[in-house]
Amino acid sequence: GVLATLSRAGVAMALVVGVVYLILRRRETARFWPLLLPFLAAVHFAMPGTLGTIKASFFPEGGLIAEQENESYSCASSSRIADIGPTLDQVERKPFLGIGYGTRITNGLNPNACILDDQWLATLLETGIVGAVGWLWFFARFIRRLGGVAARRSREGDLCVALIAAVSAYVIGM
Repeated sequence: GVLATLSRAGVAMALVVGVVYLILRRRETARFWPLLLPFLAAVHFAMPGTLGTIKASFFPEGGLIAEQENESYSCASSSRIADIGPTLDQVERKPFLGIGYGTRITNGLNPNACILDDQWLATLLETGIVGAVGWLWFFARFIRRLGGVAARRSREGDLCVALIAAVSAYVIGM
């Protein structure tokens, strides 16, 4: 399903899930590696052009960074990398506590901000360094606490591995 969306973020999140399972459940995950080739063949025939489009989105002509840079910054036509400079300029004004969570209105009759296609950047802008570090700490602590239980070969351990994979993918997707 994630391949059908042609989303780089979704594919990156799926890869993170695979890496987490490979690290925490190496033996069980390795048993499924032989299915990867038939899976890719099935995707190729069920959704023609998907694999090529995803490859082209990760490796565009001229490079991914060049594609994401946009010389003319505007609310309507900027990309993730083009958003970084102007947003960090705003962060410099109120670096520690930010401009206030939820104060950015991006749609409706009276929008006062551009849409940021990077949740970490938006969190940094709205909550400042304190809020962004707080979120990072929250996620890292959650993953670390579950890691001890995930090491056990049990139902609870398997659930913790799944939760670690999901939360890690969420962090990358942000």
